[in-house]
Amino acid sequence: MLTHSSWSRLSNSLSWRFVLLIGAPFIATIALRIFLIPIQRMPFDSDEAIFLLMSRHILAGERPLFFYGEAYGGSADSYFTALFYYFFGDTITVARLVQSLEYLIGMLFTYLLARRLLPVARLGSLAVLWLMALPPLLMTTWATPAVLYAVVICLGGIISYLGYRLLWEDADRLWRWLIFGAVCGLAFWTFGILVVYMLPVFLLFLWRFQWKRLHYYILSAAAFFLFSLPWWTQALSGLQVIQNPDQPTFVPPFMFRLFAFFALTLPGFLGIREPWAPNIIWPILALPVFLFYLAAILYAISCARRRSLRSVRFLKPDRSKANENQPGIEPVGFILLGLQVITWLALYFGTRFSLDATGRYILPLYPVLFIIVGLLLERIYRWRRPAAIGLLAAILVFNLATHLRAVQTVPPGITAQMNPVFWFGNEFDQELIAFVKDRGGYGYSHHWISYKIAFLSDEQVILASYLPYRPDLNWWPLDDRYAPYAAAVAASPNRVYVTHREPNLENYLQTAFTEQAIAYQTKDIGPYRVYYNLSGIITPQEMGLGLPQKPAPKNQAE
Repeated sequence: MLTHSSWSRLSNSLSWRFVLLIGAPFIATIALRIFLIPIQRMPFDSDEAIFLLMSRHILAGERPLFFYGEAYGGSADSYFTALFYYFFGDTITVARLVQSLEYLIGMLFTYLLARRLLPVARLGSLAVLWLMALPPLLMTTWATPAVLYAVVICLGGIISYLGYRLLWEDADRLWRWLIFGAVCGLAFWTFGILVVYMLPVFLLFLWRFQWKRLHYYILSAAAFFLFSLPWWTQALSGLQVIQNPDQPTFVPPFMFRLFAFFALTLPGFLGIREPWAPNIIWPILALPVFLFYLAAILYAISCARRRSLRSVRFLKPDRSKANENQPGIEPVGFILLGLQVITWLALYFGTRFSLDATGRYILPLYPVLFIIVGLLLERIYRWRRPAAIGLLAAILVFNLATHLRAVQTVPPGITAQMNPVFWFGNEFDQELIAFVKDRGGYGYSHHWISYKIAFLSDEQVILASYLPYRPDLNWWPLDDRYAPYAAAVAASPNRVYVTHREPNLENYLQTAFTEQAIAYQTKDIGPYRVYYNLSGIITPQEMGLGLPQKPAPKNQAE
């Protein structure tokens, strides 16, 4: 017979075991992020630099409401990063650690949601946590501050978990409704793609609408509008927060986008293709990985058909009566996941998001994928425990191996830059900064050079983003993200031009300088070329660059 002290020791042993099981994936995530964070493995580029510059400027007193030059990405994440900058300094490492913290929070809430949606799971919910810890390469690629996807995973996980609880035990807790409304408002301002998480929960609230809770709904809606107020303020003042007129709006035919989805986006999502390259990683290994994910999707669909979701009633799940031999997703939870997929499909194929071949816009569906994979692994676990653990380990090893493979060659390393032409890396950045700084520190370049050099030089080298970086020499007003830089360059008596030696741009500049009788010298530094010691001041606009519509010089080569 167990004594009180024996029960106490057993309880302590179980709690420590549980802590180790849950803590290990978080430790693995931290270790992976620390390994990838240095720019020697994950190069620093201008998209990330703009985010970091915003955080630095916030500390200096600026109050931007949206990502510089954009109208769809709110600056909440930059304010959060600025808080850490205040205490730990404005470095790339600190910013990337903040993104890692947000990702860890997203992991936690996704795991908590998985435990509720897989009510009798022994391995399933833990498998979800491990899949978040060592994810497909796509998720790690977009976990830098470049395009707000760490905060999408974070806020999306919180919205799904809190929303699901409000359908059950928290339905009569006012403070939960207020928190949920506030998080949704913050998410709506931060990044519109978060409606993938919000809209399904709102629809379930409507399905379970009760007049006695009307005051909860109203107060939650008030919290939503309060925390999304920056979005509404900008919208009412005339900012195009839904569509930016400075961006091209051409959308290819639906069949072309559908082909791109299956050929590029989906392989990147499943981790069998590097997001920045079209080739499949290790085709022999990629095929079983693809078939495993496909089996998980088909198994989840078969479970939904067997449960006949049309007869679902809003009765609180009773885990004690759950079928231990036939584990499944809680029916209302399955509807929540299904609505997320439908919402994503409508948003993806109904907007310009489907033009992006990187796969980044499919990131919000990772929780859905991991939960249904957890469901399949749970079913296998009840049949053959070693097989389930072996399958999970194999997927995790494959995911980890793709990360290790990616950092063997830098550049590109782990990168958010999809165009090989701009795989500059950071090896020559300090040499470029020193050279330009000695010649006044001001001049002209393009997006992929200007902003990262501004941040890395502590804004001692300012290059107005007036040069085109596309081979067709088209320039969009969106390329000039931060107007004060252009003003600072305009006030400088000495200016340089910095290019990445794109042949059409080189020919254009040299022809324009010759036509204007401007002498110059050049200096090649790694991938960069600097035009300096110009005998006269000429702006890109005066030579037909930095304008939406530009005339070509008479002698420009075709």
